[in-house]
Amino acid sequence: EVIGIGSRASGSTRQNISVPVNEFTEAWDRHLAGTDWSGCRHDKTEDHGQAYLGIGPARKSVGAEIGKVYPDSPAEKAGLRTGDVVITIAGVRVASYREILPVIFRKQPGDKLDICIQRDATALTLNVALGEVSQ
Repeated sequence: EVIGIGSRASGSTRQNISVPVNEFTEAWDRHLAGTDWSGCRHDKTEDHGQAYLGIGPARKSVGAEIGKVYPDSPAEKAGLRTGDVVITIAGVRVASYREILPVIFRKQPGDKLDICIQRDATALTLNVALGEVSQ
């Protein structure tokens, strides 16, 4: 029984990534097209219509800590900051940064969603309108 598929292989095992089969099959066409799946890139790609938040992971974080907020991104406009820890996004509880991306991939540019974060000792809910990755 196949439960995961390698989606990125590297010389370092730390950089190898596997995804659950159900997520892989839901997005088969995007894989065939060679779409960039980073979800946090600020540079522009040829993938029109992909929802964009504008954050990147912290390098050595526990949980879903934001390590980068890109300038002029929907995340910055909503008030997200480096060091914030995402608790829920669009009502989905996340335990790691990797769990944020599938939520964003299921959304469309312009969709508005709530992001509950922990900032220092305070829990905040911010509303963000997703942008679009385009040329």
